[in-house]
Amino acid sequence: MTRGHTLPDIAADDDLTRHVSHLISSKQLFPPDGHVLAAVSGGADSLAMLLVLAELRTSLGFSLHALHVHHGLRGRDADTDREFVRDWCRRLDIPFHERAVDVQRFAAEKKSGLELAARQARHALYQEVADCLSAAAGQDGQEERQQVRVALAHHLDDQAETLMINLGRGTGLDGLSGMPLTDGFLVRPFLFCRRAVLERYLKNRGVCWRHDKTNDEDFTIRNRLRHTVLPGWQTALGYDPAPLLARAAENIAADRDFLQRQAEAAFADCIQGKTLDVVRLLALHPALQARVIRLFWAWQTGSRQNLEQVHVHQALSWLSDAVTGQWLDLPGQRRLLLQYGRLYLITAGSQTGYRPQLPIEGLELALPGTTRIESLNMQVVAKFVENGEEIVYNGAVECFWLDKLQGCRLRRRLPGDRIQPYGRSGSRPVKKILQEKRIASSERPDLLLLACGNDVAWLPGMASGAAYTARSGDQAGRKRICLFLQTLNRENGNNRAGR
Repeated sequence: MTRGHTLPDIAADDDLTRHVSHLISSKQLFPPDGHVLAAVSGGADSLAMLLVLAELRTSLGFSLHALHVHHGLRGRDADTDREFVRDWCRRLDIPFHERAVDVQRFAAEKKSGLELAARQARHALYQEVADCLSAAAGQDGQEERQQVRVALAHHLDDQAETLMINLGRGTGLDGLSGMPLTDGFLVRPFLFCRRAVLERYLKNRGVCWRHDKTNDEDFTIRNRLRHTVLPGWQTALGYDPAPLLARAAENIAADRDFLQRQAEAAFADCIQGKTLDVVRLLALHPALQARVIRLFWAWQTGSRQNLEQVHVHQALSWLSDAVTGQWLDLPGQRRLLLQYGRLYLITAGSQTGYRPQLPIEGLELALPGTTRIESLNMQVVAKFVENGEEIVYNGAVECFWLDKLQGCRLRRRLPGDRIQPYGRSGSRPVKKILQEKRIASSERPDLLLLACGNDVAWLPGMASGAAYTARSGDQAGRKRICLFLQTLNRENGNNRAGR
């Protein structure tokens, strides 16, 4: 993404063409021998852009096309706009493309305002026509899609209005950065130029343009800012604020770009497989946390859409207190799921039959203490044993040598796990023990065990490892510790022994 350009002093029409040519060349806005698709409504801004680009196409070596989008909103006026643009393309020998969209219907389907719906529809059509040009270029043996650029006629006054609109919405740095000079295949070669300069350029050539009467009405926020707020601000300040607002957007964009690079590095550090490491995420500065969440969303969904600032704040607030097994619903039938310090983004309902997984490395056992396993609704309590005679052994209670349990971890069964049951000779695959106990295959993934590497110390309710197990009277003087496997009872906060 490329940023803006220092505001030039455009005193004559030749200055406009020269500055646009310099900007295109210095910022490499258009690829050599590539296609440029100019989005032309017929208004002063886009018509001036079409004429300037027509002047430059030979010297800068690009092929120029024009696209007009009929929004289906203004009846005969819109039809006349289309024919007006078509006629200019004929005069300038520019291939003309047209597309039509029912914006009112599109807005109703998307449940959005007309202005937003029109913008979304246009961008979809820009991509469609760019794809067509790309395919045609490929058939001609030329470069593929990235060599097609769509030129938009946004100018400095549009930038100032955009900044104010976003500021009024309580935006962050992304919104305050305004519109970039380039954004993917979209290019804004007039972003440094004033609206008045473009109109003067046309008037000096005796060129008339189409006027959209809806721009005179104050039913949109942008129109109200243009007609009321900015002129009132200029009166109050004694100078035109638009160039300074555009400069502010460019300054903010530089800071935003730096912060985004930091966020991308932090995101790479937090990623583990397809999950986010929550400990690392929450250790970041809040500004980076929000950006990492957005990057995670875009990475998983393939889009930046639907995740608003309120959702990001909600996710971070939830994460500060969430426990394993909990989830948070997000837009688009998406859901954040927390599992053992890792954050998953899944489709809502997909955890039907979903097995919350312990990390491959397992959980460290607190010795002594309590190790909670929220997703399995269990906890393991470890207590020192002074009088082994008082222990009542059952499937959920076992006594071990403390020194032997150092380094053991609570986890699920892994290939190669073996155990030598206390009181029996020789080690055996854990799979054999489960078969002997007639544990159904469907239940085995949920079984918890304690192991050092692949040497299993405890299969609760089934067996304990001979090298780890302590009994009353054995080797006096060594420290013993008793493990209790308990079920969490969330309703009353109490625990009970057993699986």
